Amino acid sequence: MTTAVADLHLEEFIHEVRALRKRDWRLGPFFDLVQRLNLGADGLREHVFFRADSYARNLICLTPQFEMLALCWRPGQNSRIHDHMESFSCVRVMSGTLTNRIYVRRDDGFRPGYAEVAEVRADRVRPGEYANLDVGGIHMMENPADSKEDLVTLHFYAEPLREMNVFLPGEKKTDRVRLRYTLEDRI
Repeated sequence: MTTAVADLHLEEFIHEVRALRKRDWRLGPFFDLVQRLNLGADGLREHVFFRADSYARNLICLTPQFEMLALCWRPGQNSRIHDHMESFSCVRVMSGTLTNRIYVRRDDGFRPGYAEVAEVRADRVRPGEYANLDVGGIHMMENPADSKEDLVTLHFYAEPLREMNVFLPGEKKTDRVRLRYTLEDRI
């Protein structure tokens, strides 16, 4: 007989994440909590807004252990190929269909500014499904140009993602980029 696991509201989720011990600070235990989070019908609505020039990174919650954002994508908008440095992530598709392209590094990573990456697969992630990326993973996310709908994804980064390495495959180059939230652009 299986026991049902109760949903967590945002405050409970934050408490449970903070209670994770250092040895449990891995993608698996964090993802278990993410799957239990229930924002309710209106919990995400106030964080859904789009930009014309790029996808929007809308902050919902920030703690020392993690951050939660709503990313909003119009058709044809995409991230660059990037890693999450020392953070891992869980992404839940709320509406639309996400294409998550996974890459691997073909070089040894020891030459500063140089990188060779290759795509190994592209996953289509539908509403209610997740795309996770562990420490060291490289990917690119997009709402394809031929999509007929906007895309809204809920992102959890543990620890908060302040910088990332961006990969430019055509140039065999990598750059470190500092991240901003969309609202910071309005201040």
